[in-house]
Amino acid sequence: MKRILKFSTFESENSLPLNQEQLYFLNNYAEHWKINTTTGKIDAYSVQVKGEPVKIPEGLYFGKIDFSFDLTKCDISSWEGFPDELEFGSLIVSRNNFSGFDGCPSKIGGSLRIWANRNLTSLVGCPTEIGEDLDVSHCSLKNLVGSPPVINGSFSCEDNPLESLWGAPEIIMGKFDCGEFVLDGEEWNMDGWVKILQTGSEKAKKLILTLPIFNPNFWNSKIYENPESTILELSKFWDDMPDEVKNLIRIPSELREDFDNLLELVRSGIM
Repeated sequence: MKRILKFSTFESENSLPLNQEQLYFLNNYAEHWKINTTTGKIDAYSVQVKGEPVKIPEGLYFGKIDFSFDLTKCDISSWEGFPDELEFGSLIVSRNNFSGFDGCPSKIGGSLRIWANRNLTSLVGCPTEIGEDLDVSHCSLKNLVGSPPVINGSFSCEDNPLESLWGAPEIIMGKFDCGEFVLDGEEWNMDGWVKILQTGSEKAKKLILTLPIFNPNFWNSKIYENPESTILELSKFWDDMPDEVKNLIRIPSELREDFDNLLELVRSGIM
C-alpha cells in the first residue's frame, strides 16, 4: 500500500513543498520518489500511469528516473514535467498525441516507445542516445529524418505513410521493420538491401532505393568533397548498384582508371 503523506509533512521536511495534486500523482504513480533539493525536481525509481487520462500536475518536474517512465494512453501532447534523463530505463508514451520531441528526455538508457501517436509527422529532435529499441510505428511519418544514427536494439516504423527511408539509421543492431519488409541487424547493409531489391514488393523496392547509398546525388556530393576516398568506398558497392543509379554517378575522368582498377581488386576478392 502506498503511503499518503500530508502536505504539512513535506512543508516541514523539505524546502520544496508540494501541493495536494502533486502529492496525489506521486503517491499513486511514482515509486521510491524523493525531492532533489539541489535541482528542485523529483527523482524516482519509476513512474507508471498506463491507460488513465492523467497528466503530470502543473509545476511538478521530474529529474532522474532510474527505471521506467510509462505514460501510455494518457491523452497527453506535452513533454512538460518529463524527466531530464532515464539512465537505464525506458520511456513509454504510446497512444498519446505527441507531435514532436521538444522537451523529450535527451538520453534514454532503455527503449523509447512512442508508437500510435498519429500527430507525429517527423523524427526531428528525437533523442540520439537510446540504449535499446526505438518504436515509432503507427504514427504519420513520411521519412526517417531525425532518427538516431545508431539503434542498439530494434527499430520499428511500420504502419507509417513512408515515402522514403531518407534519414534511416546507419547501424541497426536488432531488427528493422518498416511494414513493407523486415531485416535483421546483420542484414542492415548492402547485402540485405540488395535482397529486398531482388525479392521484395514493388513498394519495398521503391523504399530501399531512397536510402542515401542508392542516391546518385549523395555519391556525387561525396566525390566532389573527397574524391579518392569516395571512389574506394563506392567500388565496394558498385556491382550491386542498380544501373539507373550507376548511370547518374559522375566519376571524374582523371579518376576513372583508378576506379576501374579498384573494381578489379574488389571483384577478384583482394579487397
